[in-house]
Amino acid sequence: MSGQPLPSFVAVHEAGHAVAAWACGFVDPGEITVIPFPGLYDGACASGRPPVSHFNADWPYWTPLSQAPDAARRWVECQVTMLLAGEVATKMFHGADPVTRLDGPDTDNAQVEVLLEAVHLGDLELAAAHRQLLALDTQRILHTHRRRVLDLARELDTQGTLPAERWWRLLDESADLKAMA
Repeated sequence: MSGQPLPSFVAVHEAGHAVAAWACGFVDPGEITVIPFPGLYDGACASGRPPVSHFNADWPYWTPLSQAPDAARRWVECQVTMLLAGEVATKMFHGADPVTRLDGPDTDNAQVEVLLEAVHLGDLELAAAHRQLLALDTQRILHTHRRRVLDLARELDTQGTLPAERWWRLLDESADLKAMA
């Protein structure tokens, strides 16, 4: 894009999660922090849980997602989009994503499967179709905000850790926002 080297795999992966959360507009910026750290996953983008008001007692856990309140459906879809965004971003810039090829139940893809299978009451075909739609939406979101992903990833590679208020401001000030003005 600007002749600069691409940011690291981990920084791009974590920036993808953060940009998807930001674009989703469903999470309070104070509830998200991008934290690269050495270890099994080499990075994390943590987000807070939704307020209880996003769910209600009229949506028991055995009810299909299609019958859930709008806010609950929106939260599930936002969570899946954020989980998919790390792999999508890394594939977009690096052509592959070694970060999500780790084994274990805590990987992004495993979390997506568990979440979608649960909300679709074990209907694997419906869960897979929903995942496919959300994956396409995630690609669209990150393609639209690809400059933001790169800006945030470069900052992550430089700073190591970005508190929520810093990376939220960085996304708001990113070059593609200025280009739209």
